[in-house]
Amino acid sequence: MLKRFLNKQKAFTLTELLIALTIIGAVSAMAIPNLIEGIHRRTLVTQLKNIYGTVQELAREQLATRNTKNLLDTDFGDPAKLLTDKNFQITKKCTSGAQCWNAQYKRLSDKAVTTRPTSENIDTGKSIILKNGIILTYTTNLTTTYPNMPDGDKVIGMFRVDVNGTDKPNIIGRDVFWFLISKKGKVVDYYTANNKAYDKVKATNECKSATTITACMALVMRNGWEMNY
Repeated sequence: MLKRFLNKQKAFTLTELLIALTIIGAVSAMAIPNLIEGIHRRTLVTQLKNIYGTVQELAREQLATRNTKNLLDTDFGDPAKLLTDKNFQITKKCTSGAQCWNAQYKRLSDKAVTTRPTSENIDTGKSIILKNGIILTYTTNLTTTYPNMPDGDKVIGMFRVDVNGTDKPNIIGRDVFWFLISKKGKVVDYYTANNKAYDKVKATNECKSATTITACMALVMRNGWEMNY
């Protein structure tokens, strides 16, 4: 009886197996790139958060050590003094921004090439490459005059970073970010620095078009350190 029962059981045909494998392959082909992209974005955000934390902690440490409330009275007042082996783990010191930065970067909006990162005051500051691969440039002679904030604080410097160095994607808002540091030693975004209400839609458009690179940092920081744009 058992033999007759087993003989009645139908196995999958070759056609059915091929159809199933085709469906699985199609789903995988759609899901795997998105999964890889998600992992890549989280890696880039982790690097960005790490350099943010490093700069923030260094600012607090120098304010305490120098017994001052003005970060300009510390190494942050001079890029040449700040970006040294005393403050960062450096693998390369650059005499010009071009020695550290790539010649071309792209916009998120249309993936078109823009030279803005290498033309916007990169060479007026000091550039280094850290041991973890991050390109870091710091400048205090800002072209934009930031207003006083409600608490009396004011932007005194800007950091420009490529969080994975010369490796791809080399896209503003993916691995390239600008962020600001204040007189009181706080890392602030574009909206805080300018006493403006945060507008996520506007920030997204400005970041993607690379018209306001500091807007990219605002998007990531204000979204709980997630890159969902």
